[in-house]
Amino acid sequence: MSLVLLRKALKEEKLIYGRDRVLKMLKNGGAKKVFVARGFNDTPLIEKYAGLAGVDVVVLDEKPIEVGLACKKQFPVSVLCY
Repeated sequence: MSLVLLRKALKEEKLIYGRDRVLKMLKNGGAKKVFVARGFNDTPLIEKYAGLAGVDVVVLDEKPIEVGLACKKQFPVSVLCY
């Protein structure tokens, strides 16, 4: 189900990749939803700022390399938002 949400977001939204940029978006209030790959070390930090900003966090069952492939990137993607 969560990968379906990610694919829908790929088609409809402009995605922001990377921990630092996602945190910046959360702090500025520009994020609507955050996707986090399984095994990401900073998940509690992302969830903390997302909770303060009132943004939904979707924890994916896929590893970062699989999320990167789903996003048609040639690198692992651990966290992204729109």
